[in-house]
Amino acid sequence: MRSHVASVFDVPLGRITAMQNGIDVDDLEPVADDLDALRAKYADPDEQLVLLVGRLVYEKGFHLALDALAPVIRGRGNVRFVVAGTGTAEPELRRQAQRLGLARQGVFLGWVGDDMLHSLYRVSDLCIVPSIYEPFGIVALEAMAS
Repeated sequence: MRSHVASVFDVPLGRITAMQNGIDVDDLEPVADDLDALRAKYADPDEQLVLLVGRLVYEKGFHLALDALAPVIRGRGNVRFVVAGTGTAEPELRRQAQRLGLARQGVFLGWVGDDMLHSLYRVSDLCIVPSIYEPFGIVALEAMAS
């Protein structure tokens, strides 16, 4: 990003300071009273639960994640997914999920608050961060910390 900013704004690299993203792990405590019940809402015990989080816009690459999930779900059969977020690409992503035959294997939750998000991180087996343009986002940090 430092090089990109220097190039776009024609600023000498030495005048730009990069600051790493950070999170406070104490803010990630799940608040769902029953994490097992939350997980059961989206996946059976023998199923893997995949979480996708963020603004549903092209740059976040959710269309790539759905393309990648389709053969995994067809091949394994025991994978479910949850998409948490809203954005301009949401209608097309829902249509894509339908076209790929994923409509019954996943759910689009729309916007969720941090309390629900932090709980979803805890009950998911995998969080996919398929961004096309993002050096290293907060979602990846939160998912790893959870």
